[in-house]
Order: sequence, then structure tokens, then C-alpha cells
Amino acid sequence: MTPSIRIAIVADDLTGASDTAVQFGRHGWSACVALTDDSDITGEVVARSTASRALADHAAFEATARAVAGIDAERVYLKIDSTARGSIAGQIGGALEGWRTRHPDAIAVVCPAYPEMGRTVEQGGILVDGVPVDRTAIGVDPVTPVHEPSLVARIPRARVVDIADVASAEPGAVIVLDARSRAEIDALVLELINAGPKVVVAGSAGLAESFARLLPGERGEHRPARPGGPALIVVSSLNPVSHAQADLLISSLSAQSIVIEPSAAEAHAQSLVREPSPVTVLRTSLTRVGERDSGVADRVADLLAARAVDEIVARRPALVGLVGGDGARAVLRRLGAEGLVVRDAAVEGAPLMAIVGGPHDGLAVWTKAGGFGVDDTLIRILERTGAASAPDAHSPSLKEETP
Repeated sequence: MTPSIRIAIVADDLTGASDTAVQFGRHGWSACVALTDDSDITGEVVARSTASRALADHAAFEATARAVAGIDAERVYLKIDSTARGSIAGQIGGALEGWRTRHPDAIAVVCPAYPEMGRTVEQGGILVDGVPVDRTAIGVDPVTPVHEPSLVARIPRARVVDIADVASAEPGAVIVLDARSRAEIDALVLELINAGPKVVVAGSAGLAESFARLLPGERGEHRPARPGGPALIVVSSLNPVSHAQADLLISSLSAQSIVIEPSAAEAHAQSLVREPSPVTVLRTSLTRVGERDSGVADRVADLLAARAVDEIVARRPALVGLVGGDGARAVLRRLGAEGLVVRDAAVEGAPLMAIVGGPHDGLAVWTKAGGFGVDDTLIRILERTGAASAPDAHSPSLKEETP
């Protein structure tokens, strides 16, 4: 029997799963994110997170192999971080191991390029805006710093080849492809599509965009959504980029800021305006940003998630923004969500979705990785989604569109 899932996305964190799935949703594919292992959420494109980015390579290998081996899909797409943070060697090895249970001749092709976000792969190494990734802020990431830009140096058995050599690659091969532009990615993807389902494609959401656009198949109508209304933004990421974005948002829109102190397990509200603001930012303390204790992220996520649910119940926002994969997963779990159906991209790198299942079914949410974007990214997301404004009477609610 032909699998009903065309593309199964296995991602290293939740923001990556949603950011990749939305590339397909924007091009008319039925795309969802399953939030639990036993979820019956389905569609043409289904994404899951293994939460393996910060794991040791052996643990990431096992988690990814288990997830991929359990997939009943035509093709598998392994979403890795566009700057190669975390356990990419374990994830790629595990995905290849899991897919070979279905395709003994499977190979892995690695290309995390995302030109629109400044990420390119050149001579097997990752550059961010033309600078080797280890010389950027990613090199001092508080949880998963990158000290080596070369993918070949970090992934066992990997080698850089030309796309023409993919078809003749031996089973088990790990191939790294260079890409500096959208046109180059399109050319690679066309060849990878022709290579068939034996290929485990390991890439960013940027590579997935070309797959979504170029993969043959019937598409539905893309119906962009604009929920409008008050917004709650939860910043669980410890990446300084996220906090610079939050600072500008708060100062520009006079948003209310609620700061969570993980060490004291308490929160305090700093109201920047006399009247209640239609935008509330829930964030970790700036004093914790830059710490290298990987356990901090989990503690922050749990505390923020508990407070976020209280705020959602009390304020009933029209839109919830989740910045950082750990916090996004924790908030959605506490909300009882079974899955997410993707609708649009609030901005590049920030998918707009709706919760499926639980007491908050239909609630509009967007997610964003902590290190993505520039200083005004959060402001542009609010402008694009119509947050802090009256709902658009001509735009159907996300709940009404949710299957």
C-alpha cells in the first residue's frame, strides 16, 4: 500500500519542525506538526521533533533512528539546524540507520543552506552572512555553540561532492553539497527528487522550501490567515538575539514585560505603560542569558510554560508567539495540544499555525528559533499577523480552518 504521507519531517527541535512544515503549507500541501509520539495527526506532510539538538551524539543517534524507522512515508526529510548547532552527526547517522530498515540502499545528502537567512554552504563549510559560523554569535551560543564550520570535519564519513555524483553514491554514503543561492538549491533539489526515496535529505527549512515548490503533486489553495487581536509572546530562548528583539519590541510598542527568574522560581511584572498593553512579553531574566549550563534551558522552559498558560487563560490572547524550541514544546504540552496545522509564515523563519486538540483547539500560534532574525523581527511579526489590532473580518479564523 502506498503511504498516505508524502514527506515525513524529523526535526531536532519543535521550532525546526514547524518552520519546515510551513514551507510545504505555503505551497498548498496539507502540512501538520504532530506533538506526541502517539498522535494520529496526519496529512501529506507530517513533522515531528525528536528534541535531540542538545543531546549527546549517541543519544541523538538513537532518538533519530527510532523516529525514522517508525515512519510510514514516501520520503523522509531530516531537518537540521541551518548553522549546524548541536548533535548533527548523531542525527544524520541515526536517520540513515533508521531509513535503511526500509531502503537498504539509502544515502544521506546534507545541505543546511538557507540563503534568505544568510546561511550558505561553501566548500563543505557553513557561512553566516559570508562569515564562518564559528566566528559569529553562533560560536558562543549559550547551549549548543559551534566551534567547527566544516560539515565534513563534524560528520563521520562525510565528503563534499558534486550533485551529479549523488546517483552513483554507494549505500550508506554521507554527501555534503554546497549551495550559495536559491537558484543553486533549486538545481540540487530537482536532482534529489529524481534520485528517489532512498535519499535522506538533511537540510534546513530553506532547502525544504525548494522541495515544497518543486515536488510534483496536486496542491490545495493556500489561504493566508491574519488572526488579529491581543498577543502574548513567550521568549524561552537564552540566545541574546531573542532578547535584543524583545527589547526593541517593548520599547517601540510599550508592551508589558513579565520577567521570569529561574533561580528564584518566581516572576515579576514590569508594566511600562499605565494602561494594559495589547502585547505582553513573557521572558526569562536577562541575567541568565549567556549561561552555558544546558539545564538552564529546561528550567526556564518549565517556569515560562506554567506562567504562559496562566496568562493565556486569564487574557485569552488571539495570538501566542513562542520564541525558542524548549519553551514552545513546554507551553504546547501544558495547553494539551495534540498537534499543529500550519497556515502561513508570519515572516521568514516564523510559521503561523493553529493548535489541534485540547481545550485551546484553534488558538493561533507562531514559533521562531531563538537565534533567527534581526532586531525588528518581533515587530514585523506583529505587523504581519495583525496582532494588537482588530480582527480582519474578511479573514477566516484559524479555528474555522482547522480540520
